[in-house]
Amino acid sequence: MSNQEEITVNGIKNIIRKLNPSEKKIALPLMEKLNINLITPNDDLTGKKVRGFHLEEKKYEAESYIDVLRKVLKIVYLKHPQERDKILSISSCRKNKYFSLNPNELRMPELIRGTSIYFETNENAKSICIRCEKILKLYGMDYTSFEIEYYN
Repeated sequence: MSNQEEITVNGIKNIIRKLNPSEKKIALPLMEKLNINLITPNDDLTGKKVRGFHLEEKKYEAESYIDVLRKVLKIVYLKHPQERDKILSISSCRKNKYFSLNPNELRMPELIRGTSIYFETNENAKSICIRCEKILKLYGMDYTSFEIEYYN
C-alpha cells in the first residue's frame, strides 16, 4: 500500500466534517463502534496565533486558545444549562485536573462564568483543542465540526 492510499484519523475526520448531519449520525456511532477516536492532537496549532474557530456551521472570534475554550464552554452551557456538572467527568491523563469545584486542585484556575466550576488555564494549544472536542462530544454536539482558525 502506498502512502497515498493510507487512511489517517485526521483524514477520516476531514471527510466526516464534509458529511451532512444525517450522514454524520450514521458515521460517528460507527467510528465509536470501530474504536476510532477522532479526537486527536493538531500539531499545526503550535506557535500559531488564533483568529477564531468554527463550530456547527458558525464562526466565532477568539483572541487566544484559552479564549476558544472559554467560548466553547459558554456555547455548551447555553445549550445545556441543566447539565453543567457533567463537565466534571472529563479528566486529564495526568494527576492534574481540567475541571474542579475546588480551585486549589488546579494550577491556574478560572471560574466558568455562571457556575461554581473552575477550569485549568495552564495548557498548550494542542491540549486545549483536544479538551474542547471532548467537551463538545460529552454534550452531544458536533465535535467534528470544531476547527480552530489561525493566522498564517
